[in-house]
Amino acid sequence: MRMSGLSLESMPALSIPLRFFLTAPWFGILASLLLLFDAEAIHSSRWSMEILAFTHLLTLGFMLMIMVGALFQFIPVITGFSIPGTLQISPIIHMTLIAGTLFLVGGFLLAEKLFFQFAIVFLLVAVGIFTIALTRLLLAKIVGKEAIYVLRLVNVSLFVTLGLGIYMATAYAFPEFGINMRLYTDVHLMWGLLGWTILLIMAVSSQVVPMFHVTPVFPANYLKGLSSAIIIILFYLSAIYLSQTEGLSKLWGELVFSLAILFFSVYTFNMVNKRKRKVKDITINFWRLALVMPVLAVMLYWLNGQIFMLAESKFQLLLGMLIIFGFTISSIMGMIQKIVAFISYIHLQRLSMLHPMGMGLLPNMQTLITVKSQEIQFYLHLTTIILLALAILYPALSFLAAMAMLFDFICLTYTLTRCALKYRNLAIQIKQA
Repeated sequence: MRMSGLSLESMPALSIPLRFFLTAPWFGILASLLLLFDAEAIHSSRWSMEILAFTHLLTLGFMLMIMVGALFQFIPVITGFSIPGTLQISPIIHMTLIAGTLFLVGGFLLAEKLFFQFAIVFLLVAVGIFTIALTRLLLAKIVGKEAIYVLRLVNVSLFVTLGLGIYMATAYAFPEFGINMRLYTDVHLMWGLLGWTILLIMAVSSQVVPMFHVTPVFPANYLKGLSSAIIIILFYLSAIYLSQTEGLSKLWGELVFSLAILFFSVYTFNMVNKRKRKVKDITINFWRLALVMPVLAVMLYWLNGQIFMLAESKFQLLLGMLIIFGFTISSIMGMIQKIVAFISYIHLQRLSMLHPMGMGLLPNMQTLITVKSQEIQFYLHLTTIILLALAILYPALSFLAAMAMLFDFICLTYTLTRCALKYRNLAIQIKQA
């Protein structure tokens, strides 16, 4: 494990990131149950309320929840500085993000505008507090940390994504305003799934992949150059989409963006395969699986109509599945198992230094989350991706896809909770030794 350049002494209390990590999989379980009891939703229009509820359970409830927790943990380690007010703001952000997501999903499912109004308030509080605190730190002159440059652009992407999302939610909360929500939908999706997500995973992977898997360090020119290019193209395409311009300007923008995504996937995949640590590690397979998905998504985007001939609704749903579940959630599932085991071990190590008689109780990190549980999780997740893709094409498989997805998130919930309970029990034993 490569630890050079990391400020482990700046790590926050374990409870801060763990509250986000242990909450997030439950939103995946809720999404699975929604799909299970309304299996027809997977092959309906992208505009159906069920699809919107399902998508936001995954994107806000699971993905954003994990990523906020990861940033509270990740930023102090790479910079030596905590997000300002971490101890005070983290529980507020956690609770308001839960409430905002649940109200938003309830608004979609019940078509109740009051729920959307509550969702807007809670999400504004959660996102507002987090982005203001994060911006204060990221604007500081932190030198020698290339990932910070990418994180500054991540913060811009998050602000645009959630700003557009809250504005669009206003169309549901206050229909009398007559907001043309659909005009902004593609821009919202583009910034969220192809901007914020890819940039954040680029920043985090540039640190955790070399650290946990002992690969070469990601070059600064790659991180700064590609992240800048992605942001510039996003602003360009946003202007094209909002002006509803067609023709070569849109085509060239989408082509350049596709090449940037392909470059990110291929380059990162190559770096992952250069790992020097030859110990069996199933989580590396999550990265490999995730990085194949954007390539498939780009191929689907450009070849649908020439080779694949999918109906528009199936094309859009499959594209979304490849990016959300195939790329982002696969990355998160591999990364979160490593992070939770690692931070639990580091905190136990610190505790044993304060209680030297308990030093012998310090476990091997692999016993906190075992290779066997990681292997089960990987094959469950791979099965889920395959069944979700097939269910979009063949609706009769929707029930099987929903069940696989449910077991996938239950397995993750069990693994992370079990690790947290192991930590608690070992901490008690070390203190009493």
